[in-house]
Amino acid sequence: MEIKEALQLLDHKNDEQWTSDGVPLVSVVQELVGDTITVHRQMITDVDPSFTRESTSSSSSLEDPQPSGLEDVITPTKKDIDLQINDLQIDKDHIDKEMALLIRERDRLQMLEYKGQNTESDTKATMEFIKSQNKLRADRMATRRSILKNIDPSDLDPRSPIDRAMERKTARGTQRPVRSLSR
Repeated sequence: MEIKEALQLLDHKNDEQWTSDGVPLVSVVQELVGDTITVHRQMITDVDPSFTRESTSSSSSLEDPQPSGLEDVITPTKKDIDLQINDLQIDKDHIDKEMALLIRERDRLQMLEYKGQNTESDTKATMEFIKSQNKLRADRMATRRSILKNIDPSDLDPRSPIDRAMERKTARGTQRPVRSLSR
């Protein structure tokens, strides 16, 4: 955008676009022009030496206002947007149906492939696993028996010595001593 076009877009009613002297702010003109040119005060004066806030207010009242470019853009109506949404929804539904059919077909093919495999190998593998587990159990039992072979079962009595003595029930002391609570 040229500087002259940018000056035409300034609003004489907007105080933020003008200095107190009535000339346009360089920063505002720079924003309108963009990064293609670095704008200086002298460049603005060279383009139109008589351009001030008052000159734009008198010319804007005489002329039709310049279109800002936004009026040229066709805005879709709500009806147009609703139609687009409906079309997309129909497309989405169609894609979902196709996807469901493809997933079903893939699952069917996987099932046929699984059924077509040799089921004897599955049975054989299961039997081998059971045999290996039985062998492990037998090895553990043999280890336990070899450990317990040299141990007297009476040594494994989990009771305390006093409980074992009480079980013998000799004539004296047939009851376990109890500490009295009296003073």
